[in-house]
Amino acid sequence: MIPKVAGATALLGANTEVNAMRFSFNCALRDVWALGFWHCSACQKRAFTVILYCRLISFLAVISAIMCCMCQSMKDEEEGWMSEDEDEVNWPPPQPRPVDLSHMELREGCGRAYFCYRPSTPAHRSGGLKASGDLVREYNSVYDSSVEDLSQNVEYSEQQLAALQASAPSVFKRSIFNIGTSRCIYARPLDHSYPRIMISARKLCGRAFHGDEVLVEIIDFGKKLELPKSVLGSMVDRPGSSKPEAHLEGPWAKVVGVFKRAMDPKYRMFVCQVEEGNSGVMVPLNRGIPKIFNLERHDTPTEEGKVTIYAFTKAKQIIFDRYQKVHDVNSLLFVVRYLKWEDRCSLPLGMVVSILPPGVTVETAMAILHIEYSIPRRFREATEAEVRQQHSAVPSQFPAGVLAKRRDYRSKLVFTIDLPSARNLDNAVSFEELPGGDSYVVGVHVSDVSYFVSPESSIDCDARERGASFYTALGESTQMLPTRLSEDLCSLLPSTDRLTISVYIRVNAGADILGVEIKHSVVRSRYRLCYSEAEAIIDGTVDDSEYSADLTSAVMCLNRVAQLWRTKRLGHEALYSPVDHSTLDGPKAHKLVEELMIAANRQVAAYLLAKFPGSVALQCQGPPDPTDLEDWKARFVTAARRSMVLSRPYCAPGDVCRCTELCDCLPASPDDAAADDSTR
Repeated sequence: MIPKVAGATALLGANTEVNAMRFSFNCALRDVWALGFWHCSACQKRAFTVILYCRLISFLAVISAIMCCMCQSMKDEEEGWMSEDEDEVNWPPPQPRPVDLSHMELREGCGRAYFCYRPSTPAHRSGGLKASGDLVREYNSVYDSSVEDLSQNVEYSEQQLAALQASAPSVFKRSIFNIGTSRCIYARPLDHSYPRIMISARKLCGRAFHGDEVLVEIIDFGKKLELPKSVLGSMVDRPGSSKPEAHLEGPWAKVVGVFKRAMDPKYRMFVCQVEEGNSGVMVPLNRGIPKIFNLERHDTPTEEGKVTIYAFTKAKQIIFDRYQKVHDVNSLLFVVRYLKWEDRCSLPLGMVVSILPPGVTVETAMAILHIEYSIPRRFREATEAEVRQQHSAVPSQFPAGVLAKRRDYRSKLVFTIDLPSARNLDNAVSFEELPGGDSYVVGVHVSDVSYFVSPESSIDCDARERGASFYTALGESTQMLPTRLSEDLCSLLPSTDRLTISVYIRVNAGADILGVEIKHSVVRSRYRLCYSEAEAIIDGTVDDSEYSADLTSAVMCLNRVAQLWRTKRLGHEALYSPVDHSTLDGPKAHKLVEELMIAANRQVAAYLLAKFPGSVALQCQGPPDPTDLEDWKARFVTAARRSMVLSRPYCAPGDVCRCTELCDCLPASPDDAAADDSTR
C-alpha cells in the first residue's frame, strides 16, 4: 500500500495536498474492503466499522489539507515574495514625515533590533503592529552588545562635553569626525594639536556621523596601539593586511559625544544594501553613515533572507507592509527611514519603507542621489494651495505704488544668458555707456521674489527648508519655489515686466570699480540668449543681421570687463580653463556670467557687512589644514613650476602669482638643486 500511495503522489505531481490525501485514503478503503470480503460476517462487520472510521478520517484529512493550503496562500500573499512579485520595486519612496515613537520600546539582541508597544498603548487595528511580549530574554550571540559597549553610546549634553574638555584639554579634544573609508576613521582636532587622531573601530565612534563636530578622548598617545588582529585589519588598506602596527600613526582616541551635527538625520532616508548574513542590518551606500538596524517584532522575528518592509498611517503610526525575500545582497537596494538612536543599541534604528533597483542606469542612479541628498520631489499640499489661492491670476501689470518705489530700467538693454532648456531665468545682465564716454555701468539683475513670497508663509517655509534649487546632469531641476513662481512670475522672460534686485557697478575703461548701487528695479528683458549664442557673438562668428548692434556691443564689452576682473582676481590662473562637460557649449560665455555673478555677490556681501557688521552670515571656505598644506607643497613643488594654477598655495594669503617669466613664488625643488649641482 505504501508504494501505491507514493506512486499516486508522484503521478499527481504539482497537485494539491488535498488530492494526494484523498487518493491515499481511497486506496486504504479498498484494501480494508478486500480484507473483509474474504472473511466471515463478523469480520465484515468489523471491516465496515473500519471503513466508516477511514471515511471520517479521510474527510477530516481533506478539510485539514484545504485549511493548510488556504493558510499558506494567505501567508504568501501577506509576505509578498511569490515569484511574480519577488523583485517588485516601489518608486517613488514615501515623503519623509514625522513618526510617533513614544508608544514603542526598542531593544537590541542577536544582531537585530526589536520593538514592542509599551503596556499603556491601546490595541492597534488588525494587520498593524501588535504587542510583542516580553523582551527580557537571555541571548547567546556574538552580535550582542556588551554592557561596556553600550555604556560608550550614552548621549551627553553640550554642557557636559564642554565640562569634560575643560577638565583635561590635553586628553579631550574638540574635533571634526571623518570617515575616509570604511577602514580609515579619524578626527581632526580644531586646535591643530595633532594632524589627525586615529579611531581604531566603528564601535568607538559613539553616535557620530561623518563631518560631525565631536569630543574625542585620547586613549593612547603613542604611535603603536596593541589591537586585536580583527580590529587592526579594519584600519589598514585591506582586512588581514600584514602592514605593521608601528606604521599606524597615533594618537588613538574614542568619540565621547557630539557637539554639532553636520547633517541632521531626523526625517532622513538612506539607500542601503542588506548586510551579508544578517538581513536585519542595513548597510548604507554612504560609508559616512553607520549601519542601521531594521526594526523587527520580537514575537514574530523575520526569517533569515527576508527583509521587513513598513508603511505609515495618517496618524503617523508605523504598520507592517510585507516581507521581501533577498536572493543576493547586490540585487536590490532598500530605502531606510532613520528613526532614532537608542542608548541600549549599538547602531541607529530605522525601517525599510521602499525598494529600489541597483543604480545600473542613469535614471536609477539619479533616483538614488535624490534620496541620498534629501532632494524633495514635491511641495507640501499647503504650499500648493497657497500658490493656487494667491497667484493663480495672471497679473497684467504691477500696481503703480510698487513701481514708484523702484528704479525703472525697462527702457535699457537687458538680456539673459542661460541654458537652452532653462525655464527659470532668475538673473539677467546689462551694459550701459554713461554720458561722456569715460565710464560704464555693468548691471546684474536678480529676480526679486519677496514681492510674491510673504515671510513665514507656507511657500516661504518650504523654500527655507530646501535652501537651493538642484540641477542634474540630465537637465532636470528641482526648484526652491513652486513652478508657478519659479518658471513664470519670478522668471525674467523676454518682453515681460519683472521685479528685480539689481547691482549697478560703475567702471572705467580698465574695469576699475568706481562705485556701486544696489536698488530694487523693474526690468524688461529684450533677448534670451543661450551660452552657445553668446559664445558665437564673443568669437565674432555670427551674421551682423542676426542680432542687433546694441546687443553685440553689450556682450563684447561685458566679456572684456569679465576678463579683466578675472585676471585681477586670479592672476595667471585666469588663463586656465578646467575640463568641464557642463561648459562645453560656451566656455567663454560661462566665464562671463560666472565673473559677473561673483562680482555682484562680492558687492552685496560688502554692503551687508557695512550695514549689519555683527549679524551677516557669510559662506566662506575654511583654510586648509596647515600640516596637510605643507606636505602638499613639499610633494608637488616640481609640478607647480610647470603649471600656472598650482602656484596659489605658495603665495601669501590673498595674493596671486603675477610673474611674467620664471616663477619666483616657488621655493627651490630637490630636482632644481640636483640640476644646479650637475652644472657646477
